[in-house]
Amino acid sequence: GHGENHIAVKAVDEAGNESEAATSMILYNRPPTLGTISPSSGSSHPNTGVFFTAKYSDPDGWTDIKYVHLLISVNSNSKINSFYGSYDVASNKLFIIDDPATTWLGGYTPGSPTPIENSYVKLNTSVTTVSGSGTTLMIMWNITFKPTFSGVKNSYLYMSDKFDRTAGMAESADAADSK
Repeated sequence: GHGENHIAVKAVDEAGNESEAATSMILYNRPPTLGTISPSSGSSHPNTGVFFTAKYSDPDGWTDIKYVHLLISVNSNSKINSFYGSYDVASNKLFIIDDPATTWLGGYTPGSPTPIENSYVKLNTSVTTVSGSGTTLMIMWNITFKPTFSGVKNSYLYMSDKFDRTAGMAESADAADSK
């Protein structure tokens, strides 16, 4: 189970008559936990697709995950002029943020022939894969960095479950809730 506790309640009157037991189940939601991102370092050539394998976990099962994000940025954890990808579990759709980090672009399923791109990166949806098993959701993001996106990049994971419990980098109030 998912941390269930069962409670049975009976009513007893002054004569000692006992009612049937009324039972209820209380569910405890456990927060999600981040897995790993690989490769965590290295270099790539511009205009060449690179696979980044990101793992996201939830102790209540991967289907408890609402959405996950991957940020690859040269300016700390800024989403501006970067790769900020999102996967929405319920709709099975991939998105990336636009250059000023104000609007989600895309909304295509993994395997879709249409890439999603801004001025700095392209998400190759045709070869990006998503799989879930047990407590882990794994996404193999395939990202092409354009020549405009140069410098040392940092990667960050972020996720939310269906109860809005989160894990990962601090979420800024930009386009996170716009889709």
